[in-house]
Amino acid sequence: MSYPKPLSQKNIDKLLSAWDKHTADVLHKYYEAFASLYGIVMLDDAWKVFKKFEPKIHKKQFVDFSAVARRENVPYYVFEADEIFSEEKRIDVHRFIVDRSIVLSGYYKFNRLYGIIDRQQYKPLYDRPDLLTVAAHPYHDEKLRPLIDNMKFGSGKYKGKKFSECFVSESDEPCGEIPFSQQIFDHIVYLTENSDDMLGDIFDYLEWKGVQFEHVEEVNHFVAVLSDFVNNSHLKINRGFTPVQLSARQPSKTPPTISFGEGMKKAFKEGSIDREEVIKKLIEMGLYVDDN
Repeated sequence: MSYPKPLSQKNIDKLLSAWDKHTADVLHKYYEAFASLYGIVMLDDAWKVFKKFEPKIHKKQFVDFSAVARRENVPYYVFEADEIFSEEKRIDVHRFIVDRSIVLSGYYKFNRLYGIIDRQQYKPLYDRPDLLTVAAHPYHDEKLRPLIDNMKFGSGKYKGKKFSECFVSESDEPCGEIPFSQQIFDHIVYLTENSDDMLGDIFDYLEWKGVQFEHVEEVNHFVAVLSDFVNNSHLKINRGFTPVQLSARQPSKTPPTISFGEGMKKAFKEGSIDREEVIKKLIEMGLYVDDN
């Protein structure tokens, strides 16, 4: 069962001609915000948040609009329930708004989506007054992004150049249009949202990309900045809440567990990373460290 192709703008305009422009603009704005903040959300659940902000728009309008959005070229999908869960029946209020970034191609199309659903279990939807502002910029990157931008290559033909000064393509070929620093940042975001061993996987990824930390102080600073980024980012796996906000709202007796990958264990052994300092930062992030 394939997702319908977008209609031409001319045909979309015809569909929207039956809608009040302000209502359509508001619905477009919130549908996109829900996709960005939650990753995936059922219309019935999204409505419960939406009505707090826009009480003049009725539920039927909110749900009916999904049929229009489903045919538009927008940053999200509107899936029927049986397109994601084969045993489900098609019910309009059970359609799902899904961020395009978590839908892959091919056989593993919904693997990332299913992983996010698993991590979202029992968590409430973010519904605070700043929802639209937060959805427009969910990641707390004020410190992490410039840190990555200013990292330098330690070897190879780009030695001494900043990551932000070198460009690659989506296939990792040089001379592309994507700053190397952006590629690094995007993958850190991906691992933050999807990895069960986030820190270990991030260091393994950085090592694979040729990132070199010359001093223990550099590693400790990176871990501190990464901690700030994770703790204060509005994550899809937390249905829009930051880890700090969610912890305050739902205190947990069993914090999430993290273990070290082979790259981290090697760095500890060689002394290039301060093991005790890393564990301290992880505990500050609200994580339990399985150091076996």
